[in-house]
Formats: sequence, C-alpha cells, structure tokens
Amino acid sequence: MSGSLSIPGAGSSRQVLAVASLAAFMAFLDTTIVNIAFPALQRAFPAQPTSSISWVLNAYNIMFAALLVAAGQLADRHSHRRLFLLGLALFTLASACCAAAPSLTALVACRAFQGIGAAIMIPAGMALLLDAYPPAEQIQAIALLAAVSGVAFAAGPSMGGVLIHVLGWRSIFLLNAPIGLLALLKIRRLIPETRRREDGARLPDLAGALSMALGVGVIALAIVEGNAWGWTSASILAAFIAGTCLIGIAIWQARRHPAPAIQLDLFSARRFTVSNIAVFAFAIGLAAKLLCDVLFMTSVWHYSELETGLAVSVSPLVTAAVARTAARIAIRVGAGLAAGAGGTLYLLGCLWYATRMGIRPQYVTEYLPGTAFTGIGIALILPTLTSSAMMSVPARRLAAGAGINSMIRQLGAVLGVALLVAIVGTPIPASALAAFRHGWILAAISSGVAALAAIALRADPSTEPRRQIAEPPPAARRATLASTGNGRSSRPLP
Repeated sequence: MSGSLSIPGAGSSRQVLAVASLAAFMAFLDTTIVNIAFPALQRAFPAQPTSSISWVLNAYNIMFAALLVAAGQLADRHSHRRLFLLGLALFTLASACCAAAPSLTALVACRAFQGIGAAIMIPAGMALLLDAYPPAEQIQAIALLAAVSGVAFAAGPSMGGVLIHVLGWRSIFLLNAPIGLLALLKIRRLIPETRRREDGARLPDLAGALSMALGVGVIALAIVEGNAWGWTSASILAAFIAGTCLIGIAIWQARRHPAPAIQLDLFSARRFTVSNIAVFAFAIGLAAKLLCDVLFMTSVWHYSELETGLAVSVSPLVTAAVARTAARIAIRVGAGLAAGAGGTLYLLGCLWYATRMGIRPQYVTEYLPGTAFTGIGIALILPTLTSSAMMSVPARRLAAGAGINSMIRQLGAVLGVALLVAIVGTPIPASALAAFRHGWILAAISSGVAALAAIALRADPSTEPRRQIAEPPPAARRATLASTGNGRSSRPLP
C-alpha cells in the first residue's frame, strides 16, 4: 500500500479527510496546549489554588473520554454529517466562550462543553471518513487521521508557548474559532449527507457515560482537594465513596444496556484487557510528567511559557525520529518485550529527572539527556500497546475497541493530572525541588506498572506473531508514532 490515498474521483474524499483532520487537530491539540498555559492561568486567577486551576485540564479530558463511545454509537444511529456539524459547532462556540471567560468557574464550565463537542465530532468525523473511502483505502485514511492527532498532541506545548508569549492565554482558545468556522463552512458546502444506521440500532447508554464521567470527576476532586480538606475528612471519604458508586453504576449499566457506553465483552480477550491496563497506567505517568515539567520550568527555573513550550517539545521530536526503528523492533521482538522496554526506558527518564534536576537552569546537561529515554520509550510502548489491544477486536467492532482504548487513555490522563496536583501542590521555594521530584517519581512508578503489564503480554502466545504489530504507512508513520498518547489506532496494515 502506498503512502498516499489514490481514489478515482476522490476530490470529495480528500475534502472529507481535510475537514476531519482539521477537527481532530483542534480536539487533540486542546488536550495538551492548556498544560503550557497553567502558569499564565495562575497569574490570571491568583486567588485560585493549583487544585482549582487543574480543572481547566480535567474538565475537558473527563467529558471527552466519558462521552466518546456513546457519541460514536449516536453517530452510527443518526446522520454522520449532522452529528459532526453539531459537535464542531459546540466545540467552536465553547472555545470562543473559553477565550472570553470572566472567571475560573466559567472557564472550567466552558472547557467541559468543549470536551462534549470534541467527543461528538471525533467519532462522527471518523464515520464520515469511512463513508468517503472504499474498504481497501479506509485503514490508510484512518492512519493519516491518527497522524494528524499525534502531531496536534505533540505540538500543543510549543504552539501554546508561542501564542501565550505573543497574545496571552486566551489566544490558545480563540485559535479554534476561525478554524472551526472554516471547517463548518467547508463541510456544509462540500460534504453530502450520509447515514450508516444499522438494523436494530438503539440509543446509546448516555446514562452510563455520564455516570462514568461524574464518577471519575468526583474521584479526581477528592484527590486534588485531599491536602486542603484533609485525607481522612468526611468530605474526602464521601467523595471517594460517591465516585466509586457512580463508576459501579456505569459498569452495571454496561451489563444491562443493549448499546452500552463500555462494551465489557471486549475485555473477555486477555490481550485487550492487559494492553488497556498498561495504557491506563502509562497515561497516568505521561500526563503527570508533562504537567510536572511545565510547572518546574516556569516556577523553579523561571522559564517563560515560550521557553518552556520549546523545551518540552524535544521529547516528541525524539519519538518522531526513532518511530520507524521502534516499529521495526516491535515487529521483531513482539508486543510484550517491545512495550515493556518502552515503559522501562520512560521510567529511567523520569528517574533521571528526579535525581538530576537542580534549582539552577541546566537544560542541556540536566533536562535534555532524559528526553532520550522518554522519547524512545514513548515510541516503543504506546503504538505497540494500541496495536496489541486492537488486534483482539473483531473488525466489525473496531470503532468500539478504538473508542474504549481512547477513553481509557484519557481517563488515565485525568488521574495523572489529579495525582500530580495532589503531590506537588503549591510548594514554597525551599521545598519546590523536592515536591517536583516526587512528581517525577509518580510518573516513574506509573510507567513501571505499565512496563510490567506489557511484559505480561509475552505469556499470551497470540500476542507474539510478528505480523501483528503494524508499521504505519510512510505518509503517516512518524507523526502517528510521535503521538504521546492521543492518536487513534488502526488495525495492522498490509
């Protein structure tokens, strides 16, 4: 299969790919671009603690993750074009409202609606893409969409740093408004109405999805407020109990609903379960480390947002540079060993930061060497785990499997941010270095758990045939594997 899509009369197909890619770029850019705005938000809302500002990150991620699967089911029941327009319009409007938010509470609320819009438009956009291309070209089209998602995730900090430096923090949200309007105009004029409704299609399990979102949100609230409220206080204990009960309700709904938000039967495949456990653990460390790096550089080294954005962008560049080699290693040695090695390398990188970083800026000698470990580790573990998980999903349920995998990854990121905020807090200068070192140790432990889970895949012979780990097509290879956690997966390519 070549690196470019070539379809007779594919003008409209390319238009769909362009619009879907634009939407994916905005949605996944917003999962990381706000990290770099954290210090600017602290200055804009000085009366608000770090725990409150963390909800600007988590409100988006929670709603995006929890509603992703249900929104995909809704797209399969109704018009893909209309659902995509609805999601894109909501995302664009919410972005503009984020830029104009007069208070932190308003900003968090707008971010939640932005996450809902992203959850609607991403699966609907993928459905439009599948409608536009014949079966022989669909996998490659999805891979190219994944490439765009990966580029957006990796570009978030550097783009955010430039925008904040030049125009201020509101510009990172305002950026979405003209792009979203352009996409809305294009899709209304150029993309025809489509529908992929299946016989017997039912309404998705929105109650289960919302229960999951609320449950994760309440547990995240308990974690980030534990220090302030007291870990043994009645409020914190009640929050943990309520969150657990809400997640239990979501699982109960999944067992009885004909179109569940979480399709539990997919977890009957050991490979799918183990791979997603590893993805969840690694996502915790990935999100925690990114925020830890940003806060450390801005508060201890006193870097500007622009300097910080450029500084933390090196690791994704390393990932992109070694992506092709990492894919070949995964093919040669198998999923378990490759992903386990990737998690171990990421652990070593986090330990490097925890033991080597000092209070004086020494970027080349203290920070830069660790990016070799973390960048290579990401290239080995994330694409391999995603491919391993999706290989256990029947072809007709690929979208459901990909949705669950993405949901688990996003929820891991939510927990990672919450734990990092609880560990680091708002330290005084004398204790700041120790606090951030604890944050990097958290990331190291999480990636270590992911490595152990990944190595367990070796006990399953079905994970080891070399043909199961795909190398992306040339046009998408680097950017797809450069994704640090939010790219879409696809089944192995020929």
